[in-house]
Amino acid sequence: MSQQISVKIMLIKYGKLLLQNTDEQWSLIRGEISTEEALPQGLIREAKKACGWEINNIRLLRMNVYDDTELTQISDKFELVFIVDAVKKLVTEDDKPFRSLKWFPLSHLPKREFIDREDYESITALNELILKGKTIELESLPPVFDLKKQKSTKAIDLLGLPS
Repeated sequence: MSQQISVKIMLIKYGKLLLQNTDEQWSLIRGEISTEEALPQGLIREAKKACGWEINNIRLLRMNVYDDTELTQISDKFELVFIVDAVKKLVTEDDKPFRSLKWFPLSHLPKREFIDREDYESITALNELILKGKTIELESLPPVFDLKKQKSTKAIDLLGLPS
């Protein structure tokens, strides 16, 4: 039986970041991908399901690791944070599940206390790259999915997780 990998998706379009409002806090788009699923396709599916956007240019920003011996599921032990480009809106803004979404310019984000703590750290890491003029590094943030070179695109193989 495959396990789930927690993912967070930083959808970027024209210098704006898409956040969702959950429990009075803003957070990144979240989802889970099976360890047996192809990671790029899983991210595309999760973005469509969670916010109705088609995405491309998938780049890994960071991995958040939780060192808690009581955690038994892979999805509880770590999560992957990706930067992606929003390409095309697949669902209208009036659709019920997507009403809690809002685009924020990276220079005018909600106050820190209104953003999920771990998401704030990821957003800060992205902003630091941009402010330091590291946009070229962003363009080449690890070429995670060069599908022509990968023998397998299953999450379990790409991440080196035990089966």
